[in-house]
Amino acid sequence: MSPTEPTRSITVNHDPVYIRIPEAVQLFGIGRTTLYALISSRKIKTVLLKQKGHKTGRRLVCFESLKAYLDGQAEGGDA
Repeated sequence: MSPTEPTRSITVNHDPVYIRIPEAVQLFGIGRTTLYALISSRKIKTVLLKQKGHKTGRRLVCFESLKAYLDGQAEGGDA
């Protein structure tokens, strides 16, 4: 994203089931590298959507899986 591009705002009225990588980074405030490390270590659920015969596709992150992982890492409080 260039400095002249406006940032996209994400408005969610309910928790989505799956979200794209940039949305996960923005919503949860974690870095892309950290997110990909969680994905590669299978600590969160994802799905890869790709067309038959293609090597690449679109990776979607399970919102609830990522939220549950982060909740499990939380320290302090009574939540």
